Amino acid sequence: MLVIFLVIFGFAFLVLPGDVHAYLDPGTGSFMIQILIGAVLGSIYFIRLYWAKLKQFVMSFFSKKTNEKK
Repeated sequence: MLVIFLVIFGFAFLVLPGDVHAYLDPGTGSFMIQILIGAVLGSIYFIRLYWAKLKQFVMSFFSKKTNEKK
């Protein structure tokens, strides 16, 4: 019984946060925006770079099924 209580208490201690006194300076917001823009543009570039290969793979996958029916 004591072990179960300690496990539950330990879990609650780790999961439930206490008061946090943090400081976010004005540059933090612009840094977050830069990260977001970089992630979006990087994703677009990655998709555009491999779009032809992905499209070819999907088209070959579906064309094999139509060829098997003939």
